[in-house]
Amino acid sequence: MNNACLGNVMDFQAPDKRVASQYARPDFVKMSQGFGVRGFLVTQPDQVEPTLSEALALDEPVLVDVVIDDYPHFRLRG
Repeated sequence: MNNACLGNVMDFQAPDKRVASQYARPDFVKMSQGFGVRGFLVTQPDQVEPTLSEALALDEPVLVDVVIDDYPHFRLRG
C-alpha cells in the first residue's frame, strides 16, 4: 500500500511539525524493473483483483504498488 507517507510516523507528529514522513511518490514499478522484478501499478479499486490474480499466477517475484490516499487512521497528535 503506497500512500506517499510514513503513516505510522505521522501518527506521532503534530501536523505543524511533520519531518521526513511525507515524500514524493516514487515509481516503484520502474525501481523493481531495475532489479529484474516485474512490477504492477494499481491506482483504482477495480484494478486490485485482476492485478493480484495476474501477479500471483506468475512463477517469479513481483511487486504490486497499490496507490492509496493518506487518511487519518490513528493520530495521537492533533
